[in-house]
Amino acid sequence: MQEFGHEFSEAAFYYPSLEERQWGVWPVIIGRNKAKPNYRVGPKRIAYYSLHIVFEGQLLFMNKNRDQIISLQQGDLFCMFPHEVYEYEIAALDQSLKLGWLAIDGPRALFLLELLGLRINQPTLRGIASQGLYTTFNQLFAHIQQNKPQSGLRTLSLIHETFHQLLKPIEDGGDHNVVKPGWVEKSGSFMDMHYKENVSVNQVAAWAGISRAHFSKYFTYHMGITPSKWIEKKRMEEAKRLLAITKHSITEIALTLGFNDLYMFTRAFKKYEGIPPRTYRQSMTEYRG
Repeated sequence: MQEFGHEFSEAAFYYPSLEERQWGVWPVIIGRNKAKPNYRVGPKRIAYYSLHIVFEGQLLFMNKNRDQIISLQQGDLFCMFPHEVYEYEIAALDQSLKLGWLAIDGPRALFLLELLGLRINQPTLRGIASQGLYTTFNQLFAHIQQNKPQSGLRTLSLIHETFHQLLKPIEDGGDHNVVKPGWVEKSGSFMDMHYKENVSVNQVAAWAGISRAHFSKYFTYHMGITPSKWIEKKRMEEAKRLLAITKHSITEIALTLGFNDLYMFTRAFKKYEGIPPRTYRQSMTEYRG
């Protein structure tokens, strides 16, 4: 590490090839430091996204645009978003502070951050760092330092592994204050629009640009219901409405809701409501008098 006015630090810079830019995300700079007692950065703006991990010690993080002052400690993370005004400084003068940072850019960068629940107004995660993250971070740092040509796939792989390691504590129930990613609500709206076309969970995940397993896990985590149950509930509640207030035939209702035939609809409705659709319609007719 080199000595500077308020820290000892080292960094490695990256410039993506045209091919790498097609993949949608790339590193800009990666670095690590050991702070001096007078450590303070900012106020400053940056033109990319920068993840900072507290490896040791305590730090005060401030977003001037939003009047945020947040105290962070070992294992926590903060993200600097483009064109916001940030400051951060050592919180305890009698303790050491060590940071690692990874700046990324590209059209998919924000998408990856949203998977973690990071937003401009929610720029921190607590207890997110693990030994696996430290290992991957050091591997990515060494890889970028080497600056080997034709190594773009390895770079991309290590960036994705870094985000995988960041997601693991959330998967295990670590940070319960994670903001709901934007794609979660958009996926719910997408299913609300297309459930009558018998849209599948695979198709919704593909539309969101996420693997089926990841989509199901995080949708369920944030919404409290699986995607398949979301679609089922939407179809069955609409079926109940149509049975109660219209004179459409049950076959017509079944086909309208995306079922292949009356038998499939009847079986699904009975499983959901406990009675066949014809019985439900009769009960609603009797209830209305």
